[in-house]
Amino acid sequence: MRRVVMGALALVGACAPAGPVLSAEEAETIVSAVGRGASSVDICSVEGRTTFRAAVSAYSEARAADGVVWPDFFGALGGDREMSGGELAVMGAIIAGYVRADDLAGEAEQAARLMNLSLNLNDQRRLFRDGMEDACPEVMRLQQLMARQQVEAQRVEQRAQRLEERGDRERAYDLRQRYFNRAQGVRAEMQNLMQTIETKIAAGERT
Repeated sequence: MRRVVMGALALVGACAPAGPVLSAEEAETIVSAVGRGASSVDICSVEGRTTFRAAVSAYSEARAADGVVWPDFFGALGGDREMSGGELAVMGAIIAGYVRADDLAGEAEQAARLMNLSLNLNDQRRLFRDGMEDACPEVMRLQQLMARQQVEAQRVEQRAQRLEERGDRERAYDLRQRYFNRAQGVRAEMQNLMQTIETKIAAGERT
């Protein structure tokens, strides 16, 4: 019963309109602090996730009104620009499902929709939703790793394709192979995290 109730609360938190009304300055402060890991907003609570979602929406809309795309997923994934901590936090929240594509404005919403289409996230989102109560630190680490992997994989593939277009297939192969070798350790950590989350969820269901 506890799991059913908490699952319902998490679903309400994910689907309901974002809560507090925030100015652009307040929203930027919250998003930046979450990106630095120094925020007073507790993402492990429904209230904290709702507040973060409100901040993301308010800041994205304010930036769009100024003619600026934020978060700029297309710009980062299509080039070498480093994503800010806030942008990575938003990407992780979209992957986890507690920030939605339609919380963003303009091109940022389009990029988030394309990201959702390109990733098969049904199992992971169930894990994130159910794990927020019993394994929040592991959930936060997992979504962070998934966001960073998504960015790096996209960049490596684009660089490899540019090398192939110039006829340098050997360097393109080496680039992909080096990325594959680096990613093996990250994938192992992600798998261990998912197993830990599943174990903690099962333990929580028995209490």
